[in-house]
Amino acid sequence: MSEPSISRPRRWDKPFSLEAGSEAEMTDVEVEALLCKKPFSEIDASGFKRSIPLHDILRNDARI
Repeated sequence: MSEPSISRPRRWDKPFSLEAGSEAEMTDVEVEALLCKKPFSEIDASGFKRSIPLHDILRNDARI
């Protein structure tokens, strides 16, 4: 008999900024501004998987 499966939340079902109490998600403009500042401007974005690009990591896992 198989074990019942548990529905787990997906990584980006809810952005960190919303979980942290903010009422708004980070915008693309905010992420682009962040990517222009150190240390983010020194990160080689090509080193990230296409399925999880640096831009999306910052947009969903960060807040300013």
